[in-house]
Amino acid sequence: MSATLQFVAFLSFAIVMASYGEADRRLPAPQKYTHHWADRFVVVVNWTWPKPKELPQSCNVKFEIRWSEKQQDVARVEHTNFTYYYLSKDFTADILELNISSKPLEGCKGWNESEPVKVNIKAPKSNAELVKDFRCFYLSNDSKCFWTAVDPSRDLKVYYRFPGIEKKDIQSLKACEAFKMEGRSSCSLKVEKGRDIFVLVENETGMNTFEPKMEIHVPKMSINETGAYLQLTWEKPVVGPIGAWQFCVWYKECGNNKPPRCYTFSQHRTVDIPYNKCCRYEFQYNISTTGFYKHVSSDTSEVIPYGTTSSCISSANVVAIIIPIIVCFCVILSIYCFKKHEKIFGCTRLDPSVIKEILNLNKENKIPQANLLMQHQGEHTDTCARLVPGKEGC
Repeated sequence: MSATLQFVAFLSFAIVMASYGEADRRLPAPQKYTHHWADRFVVVVNWTWPKPKELPQSCNVKFEIRWSEKQQDVARVEHTNFTYYYLSKDFTADILELNISSKPLEGCKGWNESEPVKVNIKAPKSNAELVKDFRCFYLSNDSKCFWTAVDPSRDLKVYYRFPGIEKKDIQSLKACEAFKMEGRSSCSLKVEKGRDIFVLVENETGMNTFEPKMEIHVPKMSINETGAYLQLTWEKPVVGPIGAWQFCVWYKECGNNKPPRCYTFSQHRTVDIPYNKCCRYEFQYNISTTGFYKHVSSDTSEVIPYGTTSSCISSANVVAIIIPIIVCFCVILSIYCFKKHEKIFGCTRLDPSVIKEILNLNKENKIPQANLLMQHQGEHTDTCARLVPGKEGC
């Protein structure tokens, strides 16, 4: 019984020591790190790494670089140096903090990742917001950028270059010769169509580096009437293949808003929409790249009107308005004709003087009605009016 207990105790001790020994077998951390800025965008970090003698020859080690704040992998490199570009948005209080650790790959059984080493990288200059509403547009031959200085009293220098860490990318830095126009500054860029750029804005004490938003001026749209449809046709964008672009249009028909419609084009840049000739139309649209390409968009176009503002009467309205007028006119004309030719259609009214004379004779002479009528044979009256109370005429 005692031998069994001794065996169990020995086994437990061996497992604990094995685990303790494996936990201690960490790779060495990088040492003696330094850094320098190749330009305002690219930083180069160097370090040393003492390789353990007992590390197996088959063990492959890489160095992992992470952002401390985001806990996000930046890169894995095989050598003891790291070159990358950073923009002002990546810095907090002018400091960029990286974690560098050695990480075992295949053939490193029993070895674990090293403790990370923090590397604090200071920005070349204090980061400051020097410009606002910085926008760049692709044009047919070049590109043009516009911006507004936060402090117009201070001189600014604006540079641009292509992204990248190679020597040719670093040497591509060019000055942007700015001129002012209507309170805003502008400059032309000599870049390839569709290629990304980085921008540097700086003064004596501060700087700002960023990737500007690239845009395109909204292409012109023409409207043609084709039967029961309106044909909308857009000009070809100045950059990118046709299939890269999506046009979205929304409009009002007779003052009523229609839901937006978006179209992705191949060769033709034309769409047809139903057309009501009795309505005035107001169109607006914009253009942007599809999800398969770098995002580039345009502003919304101005309102483009089409059609007339005058009222248009449909056939149903003609029936509802014209026919009652015709009927009314016919009724009035019938009444007029009846009044004018009432002798043809029936009884005529007695002349008032005749009625008065009949009544006077009746009072004075009390002549019977039959005799009275015989005395006035020369005045033939075909009437149904009562001549003597209590007796019917005709």
